[in-house]
Amino acid sequence: EPEEGEAVLETFLKSRPDYRLDPVRPNALPPAMAPSSDGTIRLLPGVFADVGGADAFFVARMKRID
Repeated sequence: EPEEGEAVLETFLKSRPDYRLDPVRPNALPPAMAPSSDGTIRLLPGVFADVGGADAFFVARMKRID
């Protein structure tokens, strides 16, 4: 759900100008995973079904700006 991931990230970044999104690169992930165009990751329950599956997750890497 975007309100549990992307919207939280957007609100955080707007309220904290000392942080920025640090996009995850495709080569940093296993083959079954791919970042979205902004470098965040959304895993759906069907991912990794062949090894037991996974819950849904939203992942965003941020970097603090000094």
